[in-house]
Amino acid sequence: MKRIGISFALSLGVLAGAQLITPDVAVAQTSTTGAVRGRIVDKATKEAVIGATVVVQGPALQGQQAEITDENGSFNIANLPPGVYTLTVFYNEAQFSRPNVVIELGKQAFVSVPIDTTVQTSEVIELEGRAPIVDQGSTKTGVTITDEYTTRIPVGRTFGAVLTSASGTQGDLYGVSFGGSTSLENTYIIEGINTTDTAYGEQSSNLPNEFIEETEVISGGYNAEFGRSTGGVINVVTKQGGNEFKGSVFGYYTPGSMVASVEPIVREGSSISSEVNLDYATDLGFEFGGPIKKDKLWFHVGYNPSFRKSTRDRVTYSRVDEDGDGLPDINEDTGFEVFEELGRSPMSSSNQTHFFTGKINGALSQNHQFQVSGFGNPRSSDRAFYRINGARQAQLYAFDDGAYDAALKWTSKFNDNKTQVDIVAGYHLGYTHERPYYAGGQDQKLITYSWNRSLSDFVGFEETQGQGSFDACNDGTGDDPYPMIVNCPVPFDTPYAINGLGFLEVRDNARTALNAALTQRVKAAGHHTFKAGVDLELTTYDSQRSYTGGGIWNQVRQSVLSEAGQAAPGAWDLRSFVVRDPSLDPDNPADVAMADAPCIGGLALCRHADGRGIAADTSNRNVAFYLQDSWQIRPNLTLNAGLRYENQTGYVADAQKGQTSPEGEVIPDIAFELTGQIAPRIGLIFDPTQEGRAKLFTHWGRFYETVPMDINVRAFGGEIINFNRATTRGATASCPEALNTFEQSVLDACDIAIPARLQFGGGSEYVSPGLGGQYIDELILGAEYELMADFKMGVNYVYRDLGRAIEDVSTDGGNTYLITNPGESFDGAADDLRDQAEALRMDADPENDALADLYEQRADLLSRVDEFDRPIRRYNAVVVTAQQRFSKNAMLMASYTYSRSKGNFPGLFSTETGQQDPNLTSMFDLPDLMANRYGSMALDRPHLLKVDGFYQFDFKAAGQFILGASVRGESGIPHNALGRNAYYGAGESFVLGRGAAGRSPFTTTLDIKATYGKAIGKTNRIEAFIDIFNLLNSQEQVDADEIYTGDNVNPIVGGDLNDARHAKTIDPLFFVETNATPSVNKNFGNLNARQAPLSVRFGLRYTF
Repeated sequence: MKRIGISFALSLGVLAGAQLITPDVAVAQTSTTGAVRGRIVDKATKEAVIGATVVVQGPALQGQQAEITDENGSFNIANLPPGVYTLTVFYNEAQFSRPNVVIELGKQAFVSVPIDTTVQTSEVIELEGRAPIVDQGSTKTGVTITDEYTTRIPVGRTFGAVLTSASGTQGDLYGVSFGGSTSLENTYIIEGINTTDTAYGEQSSNLPNEFIEETEVISGGYNAEFGRSTGGVINVVTKQGGNEFKGSVFGYYTPGSMVASVEPIVREGSSISSEVNLDYATDLGFEFGGPIKKDKLWFHVGYNPSFRKSTRDRVTYSRVDEDGDGLPDINEDTGFEVFEELGRSPMSSSNQTHFFTGKINGALSQNHQFQVSGFGNPRSSDRAFYRINGARQAQLYAFDDGAYDAALKWTSKFNDNKTQVDIVAGYHLGYTHERPYYAGGQDQKLITYSWNRSLSDFVGFEETQGQGSFDACNDGTGDDPYPMIVNCPVPFDTPYAINGLGFLEVRDNARTALNAALTQRVKAAGHHTFKAGVDLELTTYDSQRSYTGGGIWNQVRQSVLSEAGQAAPGAWDLRSFVVRDPSLDPDNPADVAMADAPCIGGLALCRHADGRGIAADTSNRNVAFYLQDSWQIRPNLTLNAGLRYENQTGYVADAQKGQTSPEGEVIPDIAFELTGQIAPRIGLIFDPTQEGRAKLFTHWGRFYETVPMDINVRAFGGEIINFNRATTRGATASCPEALNTFEQSVLDACDIAIPARLQFGGGSEYVSPGLGGQYIDELILGAEYELMADFKMGVNYVYRDLGRAIEDVSTDGGNTYLITNPGESFDGAADDLRDQAEALRMDADPENDALADLYEQRADLLSRVDEFDRPIRRYNAVVVTAQQRFSKNAMLMASYTYSRSKGNFPGLFSTETGQQDPNLTSMFDLPDLMANRYGSMALDRPHLLKVDGFYQFDFKAAGQFILGASVRGESGIPHNALGRNAYYGAGESFVLGRGAAGRSPFTTTLDIKATYGKAIGKTNRIEAFIDIFNLLNSQEQVDADEIYTGDNVNPIVGGDLNDARHAKTIDPLFFVETNATPSVNKNFGNLNARQAPLSVRFGLRYTF
């Protein structure tokens, strides 16, 4: 097709002049496409060329797209799959061609095309130049990762491994953090569907880079079509077929022999440690696509199995006392005690992942196109490490996890392309199935010993692991080599474990999604692109949670120690799940005798859950509507405005719905509902060059969290955790025979104290009426300028402020919990509840008394919510970027970020303890836990430097040599001084203010990639490459031990490390303050994690 008819162009021009507000061609830019706009001008006069036909064609596009320039000479064409296009201008009898127009995912390219309007020829005139790389369509910040980046620069194997290439990003415990938010706040979109894990908000689906066309890493500034994120948005499009058969075969191999030795992490106190060494990591795969019917039906498929095997050497040690002074010998170089190795026990672990993808693209006509895709990453391991500090049965487990996804996309254009409809439907299934490695392991309780012991106590378990001789561990015997010390200590804070694994979960997480959008372009005081859409999700989290054997036995030490040393064994605590039995009456002595425990404040009776634990099948409904307008006021001035409304309805577990609580309240189907979540977005873009080479922009927006479904299972799934105690000492001991036992049968036969010493949960937590959604506000100011062709620089200022958080709190010492917005007032709701309680009491019906008491208790909770500190998290950053698109044999992507992040609330997991319970962490549970929590956040890295690039040396017929490199430099994280809370355990008490224990050092990493490639014929190519990660083998500290003491301790407000030694401890049995000072963890402040060592990966790729 050479041109679109001149009569058609003229008719559109007449209509445009006859109407005040004129519908224009719909050019919806969807989450899986990009766009191009520009101006056609007369080369000599620089005046607009009106009525020229602009046609876009490329290998990624089925057919072609066209538009006619308006009175400003402007055109705007969207819905273009990422790729390289040729732009052809038809004017009068002439044709002008502009090749090499690069369209990136989610970006809008600007092309200014000067043509000679006096030319009258049938020949195609090819114009020189390349489109500027400044995105003129949005205020989004971030990067777009292309195939050139992932094949030429040393990166990980999947798109999830390249996300930290964006400025302001860093790794955290569960993924990649954006702009001070935790990784659980991100949204992951593949082929237009949300693939984020419904349980915790983690990345669930992942694919190798060879399957990916482009990955758009959006760190902020996005419009209303994106939502459900207070972190970043990762938008991925997989490869598709075309009119030519294309593909590749590839393989990677990392041998364990090419991984440098890990520098030891010297720690004090335990006789057991481990060293993990890679045996190999390898994968081999292919991806291939082409036409089923040219211009009508394309396909693409890929398969990539990946295998990894590693060996963990479990190492045992003994202390020495060569001078016989009764003190362990000290290494003068390290200052740590001297340990001599006793033996090693290797254990192998392996896993395999089967990545796959398939896609069909079809065009019923130029205006009606569809796409069907499926992809997944199922992984399995028959042998994996659970822990090392214990017997084999407590060390190994097996699992299956991963995800499967399917997506359907439909795009239609109507009314002479004036209106566009986009529909995306999808299904995501993520799963994690954990199980014991050893046969019968599901029936064995985990048994742990949380008091200072000697490894010689566990010789029988150690010898079965092939650890060698334990003669050196014998204390107090004739062959004790060092009779004045404990030779092989096993400290209480790293307890020895035997018998079983402990907690396991089998879970399935699904999402069914439907997104529909209507786009219309209108001329009215400029050009408007209106887009309205609906975003619907039905999500599920089906969980089976259990303790192997039905519980965990833990022996506590007898008393608090002021100095480290051998302690006496104390009582046994049994941790177990219990479930309420509605058939049992707490007022009936016979029922009380049948029950395992009273629960819910003594108002109900419970039974121990069996080995299968607690089942909770839960669901949510998420509904969002949005309306946005991209108003191009002038060719170089665009205003983006949008409004998004989100509603989330969370449901209680199926088994809990309709049940009557002990107080007489019927448990409703709906657990919580977040309504009125209105998220406005506004941005302004100005191009001072009027050529697309620069932009000044600003953006402000509000972004709401979608609460992960862990809250449904834990708070509304019937979970009750019981802590019973069996005493072993004294005249009233309930189980003296268990004092020194290793047998589950002995422990299970003990008489345990009823009621429970502690009990958490109650089946269904109370939610504050009018609970507000968790959100952040974001402000961005920025500028970008293309200094030369294909090279731009930019500077941004980013401010993010947490406006509100959702957490559970307790004002009665942990007896009852309330899901609420900490720091906000709910006095009005409290008054309403008191009125309801008074009305119930006025009925004079005794059966209503329990319900009235419940209402008054809830009113008391609500009235004290504002006593909690308001959650704070503020992020300020200045970002400088430089980017060169691949041209002149080189590519560059660089950024420097200076940022500060301060507050008292890190986000959806506890960065100190690692607790992964979004919106249910312990951080705000008790007022006692709030002390000292404000300060530099755990993700506060003031300096982040990132430089990625490559250069291609072209030796013509001899091939090409490509050298790529990746440089990272980042500040260390701040550290805390943490102690044990009497109710919540290790690391829950901030002994000193957040960040008061110094900061890890600044670290640098240099990775390089060398590639040799040679063409084979016109379309085929073979490449061999080598990646060297951490070339300089820098193994600096990246984390330090923050546990100041393992004792229960009260915080010191406003103190420093010198004051910490004077903290007061809490007795673990009676929960009262003592005059004893805490025993300081000898490893406090010392290194506990290093940078990964140097490693080498080899690869081969054949493309055709």
